[in-house]
Amino acid sequence: MSSHRGEDPNALILPLMGGSVTSIHPLMAWWAVLHTLSTISRYQPAEWGCHIDVDRSQHAVPVERLLTESIRILPQLVAESTGDPILSPSYHNARNGSKRPVLRMTASLYSD
Repeated sequence: MSSHRGEDPNALILPLMGGSVTSIHPLMAWWAVLHTLSTISRYQPAEWGCHIDVDRSQHAVPVERLLTESIRILPQLVAESTGDPILSPSYHNARNGSKRPVLRMTASLYSD
């Protein structure tokens, strides 16, 4: 496994594919995860319902956190991947004086 963002303890950890020495792009990792979740929700709705039931499933809160993070992170990744400065949050952060990092996935999805 490889950290895409260096040795930052909050960095997103991404797998190496095959014999590659570089990790997959974060956008591809998110696509794989969200595609899998959407497939489960569409083709196995009863199982999906069980996984997102906060009263009965230990996975419900982590899934919710993952989906919440995706809403925050994916627009940034798409903007960075297209190279369009107007779409990039770093462009808007610079204009409004924000000091927030453009891309950071912080706390573990399973932490409280």
